[in-house]
Amino acid sequence: MSTVAQNVRITGPDINFGNLTGLIGTWQGANGFNMIAVPNQKGDFGLLVAPYTETLIVNAVPATTPNRGLTVIENIPTLQYATTINNSQDGSLMHVECGFWELLEFSTRNNNFDIFRIASVH
Repeated sequence: MSTVAQNVRITGPDINFGNLTGLIGTWQGANGFNMIAVPNQKGDFGLLVAPYTETLIVNAVPATTPNRGLTVIENIPTLQYATTINNSQDGSLMHVECGFWELLEFSTRNNNFDIFRIASVH
């Protein structure tokens, strides 16, 4: 008979965000050019090139997130993020994305990768 780990969440300052720690904060500026192929409503694509500026906000989730596997429940450190990208010439919205960065325990790493992202693009 296998045992299932207890679902004990770590809260507050005791959470170790490991490699994710340096991401916490607000990042602005990332000026550059966005280049994307977009439909031109004539059955073809056109190239849209526009200068942009980005704001990225990354917050620590105040409790670990349960990752419920078949035999183990791991409670993993999680960061919540939101990014907004605007055209730097006219201020128009180009891209909005939000999601989570999570740090895996050693037992669930995939080929030694210990970070994964879940995102929703709008």
